[in-house]
Amino acid sequence: MTSLTSGPLLVDQTDDICRITFNRPDILNAQNPEMLEALGATLDQLARERAARVVILGGAGQSFCSGHDLRQMHDNHDYRRNAETVEGRYWQELRLFVEPVRKFRELAIPTVCRVQGHCLAAGLMFAAAADFVVADSTVSFGSPILTSIAVNDAEVASFALRVGETWAKRVFWLDERMTGNDAVEAGLVTWLVDPEQLDATVGSVAMKLAAAPPETIALSKQSLQFMADQQGEAAVNRFHFMAHQLSHWTSESQRVLGERMTQLAAGGSAVKGR
Repeated sequence: MTSLTSGPLLVDQTDDICRITFNRPDILNAQNPEMLEALGATLDQLARERAARVVILGGAGQSFCSGHDLRQMHDNHDYRRNAETVEGRYWQELRLFVEPVRKFRELAIPTVCRVQGHCLAAGLMFAAAADFVVADSTVSFGSPILTSIAVNDAEVASFALRVGETWAKRVFWLDERMTGNDAVEAGLVTWLVDPEQLDATVGSVAMKLAAAPPETIALSKQSLQFMADQQGEAAVNRFHFMAHQLSHWTSESQRVLGERMTQLAAGGSAVKGR
């Protein structure tokens, strides 16, 4: 496994456990193209080499992930240029937003999300795709995307499939936050612990998973994913990505985007009014 010791994504494998860390703590690990491209390549290598038995995905600093880095529309010329056409945005977001989550979900080995602080917007997709989520009591799940930038969040379907339609509407339509206790009750979080217990609990779970028969785990995971897809998960995700793409081109979304770009050019927030 290729180690990454600096940059927006850190990767380290010790024995049978691979640890992947979002590493932009100064902006709560907002995902930029460099991070997501590195993540996609790392997941490809994990699937190809099969040298690890467990993957732990976490975030450096006080939060797991605050979502996609919305400043990229202003700061990254190539990203902005691709987003200016229907086809450019479609292929860019399929490659950066959808494929890393799909690869993470479809790994033949168990995946564990280590979650603390903010788990917002695109961060929800990885939590929803993990086999297990260990969170500490500082965690807050949510997304301001629909209410603030008039886009049908990319994470709507995967999150709703985990927590149910009512909670999804509260999070996306009303911009409510889901606490750790809420997430346990809804089935998103597997274990909720005090902050000082987070690493020990994640480590204990990972070691138990690494000790399990790997080929049997892989077959069991395939069966469970096949069951989920037969119940409609894959089809729902495909439909939702198209609905997400369409939402970028509504008149209200384009109006808000123009206001956001003006605000960014003036040095303001990527989210209008914040």
